[in-house]
Amino acid sequence: MRMHEFISSRREELVSRTLLALKKDYPDRTADELLDDLPPFIDAVLRTLRGDSETSGGGPSLGFGRQFAPAHGRQRKEQGFDLNRIVHDYGVLCDATNSLAAETDEQFSTREHLLLNRCIDEATAQAIDAFAAAQHEDQSQVLGAIGHEIRNAAWSASMAFDLISSGKVGVNGRTGDVLRRSLERIEQLSLHALDAARMTAASTAQREWLDGREFLQQLVDATVGERGIQVHLEVEPALEFEVDPRLLTSAISNLLQNAVKFTHDAGTVTLRASTRDAAVCIEVEDRCGGLSREAQEHMFDPTQRRARGPRSSGFGLAIARQAVESQGGTLSVDDVPSVGCVFRILFPRSTRLDPN
Repeated sequence: MRMHEFISSRREELVSRTLLALKKDYPDRTADELLDDLPPFIDAVLRTLRGDSETSGGGPSLGFGRQFAPAHGRQRKEQGFDLNRIVHDYGVLCDATNSLAAETDEQFSTREHLLLNRCIDEATAQAIDAFAAAQHEDQSQVLGAIGHEIRNAAWSASMAFDLISSGKVGVNGRTGDVLRRSLERIEQLSLHALDAARMTAASTAQREWLDGREFLQQLVDATVGERGIQVHLEVEPALEFEVDPRLLTSAISNLLQNAVKFTHDAGTVTLRASTRDAAVCIEVEDRCGGLSREAQEHMFDPTQRRARGPRSSGFGLAIARQAVESQGGTLSVDDVPSVGCVFRILFPRSTRLDPN
């Protein structure tokens, strides 16, 4: 049996095996999210293999995969997968084909294997290019928006300074307050810009195993409380996870700072971590009074600001989502009506083969 005949006749089983393999890595994702453009990829592979069989030559066309692979790369970026996932996506189907063929004693020619691998290489390359372009666009948008905000804050500080230096107003009045707040804003935005720049420079996450309680306790200790707000930590016993500590620190620190900003006076912010199925779940819950639907929809948009106080900024949340997604996780927010909101980080839980 030729390879295109085998794939065509066992298509449903191959898709099922591919989904099962993807589910092991990402148990919290739906089948539609994981399979994405697998059906059109299979169709394109079948056309290539069938055409080569009929003409005794050829291979993937110059534009192989352009109808679906770039969209797949952009979709994976929007879904929060990291770049490593793109590299393995199409290869999972190849593995499923080879394993099923071995089980049924089917053998294919060397040329057919080469063609399948070329199809995978072509589609993967286009998906990676689209993923990288989307990632660069997001990072550029954040940096551009931060630059605009810094310019506005600098203008306010300059105007206030000119008034004070002219002797027309005192440094302890309202103009002095404007100058102080503007300088504080510039400092905050500069830190956001540094975080965004570091993520732009880092092409892949540098993962290591961390003790959950120890790591998260350090973040709680580093969070500056204000207005009588307490930060509590709840961690599942013996929890360990494999992450990029720099990126996760950036994400959780931004979430904690955001929670403290919007929690009502004398309220409580809770940082908790646990396992959920085969995923690690980290939550930051505040007591802000709840979110409107509109606020939820634009929560991670760096061009939008939460309209609940002069200190609000969408940059920290946008950077937090980028930091989580760059290591294959997701960041979402749920409203707790009249109480507050819960920011939830989910990422696949790795298996530690040797704890020592």
